[in-house]
Amino acid sequence: MKVSRFFTVCLLLLGVTYTTVASQRWERGQGGDAALRWQQVHYVLRGIDPNLLHQAVANRDDEFAMGLLETEGIRFFEALRLPQRAWPIGEYPPFAYGLAVPLHWPPDVVVADRWFMALSLAAWVLVLLWAAKLTRAGPRGVRCLGFASVFGMVSYPATLAVANYGVVVMGALVASMILLHRQKAAIAGICIGFAMVKPTLAAPFLLVLLCRRSWWVGFATACTLVMGAGALHWLLTGVAPWESQVGASSHLASYTHRAGGVIKASRSWLELPEPWATYGVAAIGLLFGCWLLWWYRSASPLLLFAIAGVIARISFYHRGYDNLLLTFLLQLLLLQAIGTRPASMSLLRCWMPWIAMGITLWLPGRIVAGPLQSLLGVLVWVLLLQIALKRAAPLHHDEKLLHAMRIDQAAASGSGAA
Repeated sequence: MKVSRFFTVCLLLLGVTYTTVASQRWERGQGGDAALRWQQVHYVLRGIDPNLLHQAVANRDDEFAMGLLETEGIRFFEALRLPQRAWPIGEYPPFAYGLAVPLHWPPDVVVADRWFMALSLAAWVLVLLWAAKLTRAGPRGVRCLGFASVFGMVSYPATLAVANYGVVVMGALVASMILLHRQKAAIAGICIGFAMVKPTLAAPFLLVLLCRRSWWVGFATACTLVMGAGALHWLLTGVAPWESQVGASSHLASYTHRAGGVIKASRSWLELPEPWATYGVAAIGLLFGCWLLWWYRSASPLLLFAIAGVIARISFYHRGYDNLLLTFLLQLLLLQAIGTRPASMSLLRCWMPWIAMGITLWLPGRIVAGPLQSLLGVLVWVLLLQIALKRAAPLHHDEKLLHAMRIDQAAASGSGAA
């Protein structure tokens, strides 16, 4: 118990440090990714597809900003000018722009930035409350460990610092998991559909809905929302979704050349060109994820989301702050460590997977962001997922861990009273 309290205090201090640094970074560079997304959304609202615009003005953005390239269908809006960024980067699927409208609707970029940050903070609070509730029924020494283990992750403050979509997406995914546990598949489908605002984070979670027959209504709801957002983009811009997607794909290599992990290995070892390396790794990852989720389809939402989170993290291009996808696996390993009886396993052995997982998520990004470290991280995550699945196999539902903890506590209370 003393060790768990020590971990809790250390992780809370770590979280405070990361949050303080992130708030300072955000103050120095307000807007960040959210400002670029705001620019994209407001170009769409003005009838111009950012993907085709990006393609049209590539390498000539200065001329475009001065109005020298303005022709029919290609127009620069002075009201959407951002400092040092006169034109919008277009690399998202067309439906993502439709889904992003609620996140960036204010017409003023400063107001929109604060609105997006408020939504991100609300999503982070939801994730932290969920994590705290997971271990609240455990022994006294570990009741705050669920909260602390997530609060100490570097990826949440790092994502907030650059105003990326990750925290908002995680909030939507956690909400969908809670709703699935309560058998409210349709509303859960809306949450996952909205999380597709960044499909490289959320796409594998659609497979969770697909592989559970009782949740097909959620899958249908999510797909309807995504298709509706794509139709909204089409209606506003007049550009067919497949044309816009071709435009987005043409810019893919300019981002994924910085990718590490499996994508970089496929390019280096197999000499696959872009975009085939990225699309090939994604296709293989999604197929394997679908098979794995189908195999464990009767398991709890937490275990299924842990699988989807690992698949999402290793199968797509990501930056280090996207490690927040591994929150589900981290919490699953924590529950399993708490619920494992020391008589059947040494204390160090039952806690080691959670500690190993945490090290990859709690250490500063500069330590774990190198090419070799990123590939090593992938191997560690896959190994720890295998350990988690092996431990969960005889239980079928990881909620039984918490149930067993409550029974033990009740038995201990009864024997103490006697």
